Amino acid sequence: MSGKTLTRLTALLLALALLAGCGAGREEPQPTPEESPEPTPEPLDPAVAEALSVAWFDLLYLMEGYCGDTLWALDYAGGFLKEKSRDSLAMAHAAAGAGFDSVSARALPESELPEGLPETLAGAPAVEICRRMAQGGWSGERALFMDTFLDLSAALRAAVFDDEGLTEFSRWADRERGLINAELNYWALLTEDLLLRLDDTLYQARLRAALWDGCPRIAALLRSNPPAALDAAIADAAVQLGALRSAREPVAGGGGESVVIAGLDALLPVPGWETPYAVQCRWYWEAEDGTITVATAGEELSGPPTGCRITWPGVTSGALHGYVEYLSGLGVVPLTEPSEDGGAYSVCYKRGGAVALFSRRSDNIIADMPDGPVWLVPERYPGSTGRGIDFSPEG
Repeated sequence: MSGKTLTRLTALLLALALLAGCGAGREEPQPTPEESPEPTPEPLDPAVAEALSVAWFDLLYLMEGYCGDTLWALDYAGGFLKEKSRDSLAMAHAAAGAGFDSVSARALPESELPEGLPETLAGAPAVEICRRMAQGGWSGERALFMDTFLDLSAALRAAVFDDEGLTEFSRWADRERGLINAELNYWALLTEDLLLRLDDTLYQARLRAALWDGCPRIAALLRSNPPAALDAAIADAAVQLGALRSAREPVAGGGGESVVIAGLDALLPVPGWETPYAVQCRWYWEAEDGTITVATAGEELSGPPTGCRITWPGVTSGALHGYVEYLSGLGVVPLTEPSEDGGAYSVCYKRGGAVALFSRRSDNIIADMPDGPVWLVPERYPGSTGRGIDFSPEG
């Protein structure tokens, strides 16, 4: 290679090196990419929104009814706790029976979740609850509330007659009220979350209006929680509700000193064959024309019921005979001699101006008390055995 050619090549390489060095210190301008637009929310099909709103409202309406029935009955239990009298006890019994009947009779929702829910709604906790309830979850919910009324009735028949049982009953009533409030709060949070996800002003307004009309307790608990806080609030409410449900237990009672209940004078010892959760009590009011009415959950009771029918199902054939003999040993004699009529064994007692006609038929023992309840109380309760009192037919 000639010297001229070598010199030229060296100069070229040096120039390239200088160009590379200059370029390293300078950022070449890059084309500015266009900003990606926010994804447009999937428009909500009006038919889907309507069907979802109806399905959710139906569930809320049932839960509002369950909770309302329970709070109503607990108010009458509270009335007895404040003023321990024969009348307040009778009204608490009537409310417990009416509440049980109401929960048992409430029709389960038939509305179904719509197909084609957008992703934001398909993942809502409320939608998951809807699916679970549609698969049979409401049977468990109904059973929980029915158990509450069974526990309430059993406590009114047994625990209220001694101070330890009465204290436990008072605590039980407070716990049940707290449980109901937790239920309502949980369902309100689920509803609030669903309203935010619904993201449709028209259907939000429709659902809110329906709630105020049919579910006022839940509607009153709706807040404006920020969306980011709702997930945690729902999770916390579910944990609290689960803990309260797990802690539920019936009232035991059965100890301490007797409690004075004003006006409670028509008494008999509780039969040994009484099983608290199998007993069926029907409390009623009889008008002068003979019309019979029973309490309806939610109505105001103007006074104590005038009559009562108690049924003990599945009792052995000799149970009533044994009870008559037991009372005889305590000095309590029947108003009339026991009788057999068509296979039915009957006997009538008069206590405190009221009568109790016991009869056994078809494996059931029935006590009819048309003149007001004859209270079946623990034998240790004052006046329950009638010792020193003449209850002969002429008495």
